[in-house]
Amino acid sequence: MELQEMLIPIFQYVHQSGILEKPIVEGDFISHKELVEVLKKRDADAYRKAIRIHLNNHFARILA
Repeated sequence: MELQEMLIPIFQYVHQSGILEKPIVEGDFISHKELVEVLKKRDADAYRKAIRIHLNNHFARILA
């Protein structure tokens, strides 16, 4: 629950800021659905790699 309380303001900012309107950066992309599948495998290293790929696109949008 604490994690959700921390993330909700971030998600609200992202949705209100228009960042998601910017085009997706070329390269690998992992969706939320794919992240859930990685979590089901209970492999911490695989999840770290997957979340890094997932977030790279968002970081690129912010910094563009």
